[in-house]
Amino acid sequence: MKGLDKIILRPIVFVQKGVLIITSSLAILLLVINTIDRFIFHIGLFGMEEMIIVFVMWLYWFAGMHASYEQSHIKGDVTNMFVKSKKGRMIVTLIAQAITVFTLFFWFNWALDYYEWITGRGRALTQGLRMPMLTSQLPLVIGFIMMFFYSVYHFGKTILSFVKKDYLKEEASRNAADAATTEEEVSG
Repeated sequence: MKGLDKIILRPIVFVQKGVLIITSSLAILLLVINTIDRFIFHIGLFGMEEMIIVFVMWLYWFAGMHASYEQSHIKGDVTNMFVKSKKGRMIVTLIAQAITVFTLFFWFNWALDYYEWITGRGRALTQGLRMPMLTSQLPLVIGFIMMFFYSVYHFGKTILSFVKKDYLKEEASRNAADAATTEEEVSG
């Protein structure tokens, strides 16, 4: 899995980070311009909201993809209070990741169908600037597809870790580090 991470995922994550930087910068810039125009100059720029929506949609979905890659989505995991063993926690993680993969599989299929639908409607355009609707809807499709692939990737890594019993090595090294710290505190 290390080769997959280095060869395929790192370039994708690099592009994601670039899109996040560009879209957040442009969204903020357009919001500042829009605010100054409305409240200082008392004018409204035609179609500004449509442009902001495009950048915010790319920002939102690429941030979701990146959070899925980092596994940094907000979780309501209270099982650590009840499950004390590392093996038990690993099993709970496997179950949670399996549910995530299963759920995202349906969203993945929906995203592919949605892409066919939005591209099959001809050239649907926005009301004001007549921009293709695809510009603001495509990140949703890309987001769900990438979230599914990241979830499968992390699930695969967790399964390998469980099969290799890596969680036992991590627990042993953590216990050794804790013991060394406790010994230093007692002798120090």
